[in-house]
Amino acid sequence: MAPDARLMEHVRALAGVIGPRPPASEAEGRAAAYVAEQLRALGIEPVREQSFTSSIPIGRTSLLLTALMALGLVAGRGGRLAKLAGGAAVASCAYALYRLLRGSPLPLTDLFPGQESRNLIAHIPPVKRSRQFLFLTANLDSDRARVTHVEGMPLLRRAAGTGLIGLGALAGLSMITDSLIGQRKSNSTQTAAAFLSVVSAALLGYDEMQPPAVGANGNASGVAVLLGLAEALIEKPLEHTEVVLLFTGAQEASASGLNAYVRQFAPPRSDTWWIDVEMVGAGDLAYVAQGGVSLFTTYRPSPRITALAHEVAVQRPDLGVTPQTLDLMGGALPLVNAGYEAIAVTGYKAQGAPGAASLDSSGTVSAEVMARAQTYIGALMRAIDEQ
Repeated sequence: MAPDARLMEHVRALAGVIGPRPPASEAEGRAAAYVAEQLRALGIEPVREQSFTSSIPIGRTSLLLTALMALGLVAGRGGRLAKLAGGAAVASCAYALYRLLRGSPLPLTDLFPGQESRNLIAHIPPVKRSRQFLFLTANLDSDRARVTHVEGMPLLRRAAGTGLIGLGALAGLSMITDSLIGQRKSNSTQTAAAFLSVVSAALLGYDEMQPPAVGANGNASGVAVLLGLAEALIEKPLEHTEVVLLFTGAQEASASGLNAYVRQFAPPRSDTWWIDVEMVGAGDLAYVAQGGVSLFTTYRPSPRITALAHEVAVQRPDLGVTPQTLDLMGGALPLVNAGYEAIAVTGYKAQGAPGAASLDSSGTVSAEVMARAQTYIGALMRAIDEQ
């Protein structure tokens, strides 16, 4: 079977046969079983499974924090004690949103019972003595068909994230100050924060009512490309770099799988590289030179891995990979913030994720785009191997 056809076969199996794969769901488990079967068919052994408890999905957590912020702002229109309590709640929610949008786990979410999920881990040794590690990651789960992820929303989503953190923090602190000096009237910052939090909570609530997406592009395409890279590496391994294939569960639940792997195995920050593969089945291809969904949580990969990504893109203009600033969190976000050499390769359209999640079916995924992504990542891997 031709490589392009195999990529599409993987997408159809994950998005068509298995279908929607919510974080920590039974369908996500079947996707993990499918990937393990494909790896073993390539002769890759052992395929290890890491179990972990998933966090609350990020959409639900964002809704909870935004709704609590709105309630705190409304409560702050009461007496001094109500304003003090409301201000403390609003400032706390703003800080929690900041951590959430940075890809950092929220300790309080551990109080809620989570669901069991799993990562799949496989190693492909180099031809010669290993002197570094390269992690290739893609997530097994899919998101909801969110209205806030349709084309044209990224700038609004980024503005909302910036406003909720910035205005929320200022409003909360000003409410605490008002309660201490006996000021009962709300100021313009508090009014603006209340309006933004109510509108945002309504949109996030509507999102949470939507059905799970099939997830052909997000992220069956990334899983398919990793399987394609695994096949290529079996035929021609890297010279001095051990490749770790990491298929993560519950990515849409605050990168639970990725964070669980890093916590348990603590890969060294030196001599370790990461390439996160996301939504590479449609749109144009890019490596993320700058990402994040607010001005306060913007992240940039290190100059070293960015330079290599740029060098490969320039050497292979036929692949159409460009550096982009994207409204994207993804697996690279917590890795970059943790100090790792990590970069994301993704598809994009109009400065955002291509297409609406509700339209993310196998018919909207292009084998040609996935093949170009695989070729580019393969070339970037070889460039890393030469370091």
